[in-house]
Amino acid sequence: MRRTVAVDLDGVLAEYDSWQGVEHFGEPIPGAKEFLAALGEFADVLIYTCRCNKELMREGSCLSANRIRRWLDKHNMTYHAIYTGVGKPVAAAYVDDRAVVCRPLTPQNYGSAIEECRALCDAIPEGEK
Repeated sequence: MRRTVAVDLDGVLAEYDSWQGVEHFGEPIPGAKEFLAALGEFADVLIYTCRCNKELMREGSCLSANRIRRWLDKHNMTYHAIYTGVGKPVAAAYVDDRAVVCRPLTPQNYGSAIEECRALCDAIPEGEK
């Protein structure tokens, strides 16, 4: 049985330079196409995004999966499904530009996770989540 790998869109596949609205997609990041193709050799690739979070859905401006699909297809990206739901999709692994690995086998591992979280928080412009 093939496992699923969930891959974030913005900042992993598409260039991301602060939130510019639901209509804006960055250019593909060099190597993204090859990365997805390699993943697709052993896993089902699930593209996920926070573009359809609860706040955007209330505003009625959520991008449909079809618009995301068109961007992926335009750039010949390998994928098996697109997830725009609320919450975390089920997957064996997650690839995200704002992810922090935390495998707390020892108390020291929490310390490195705290430092990574601090660095990410400091790097995000005020007003962005």
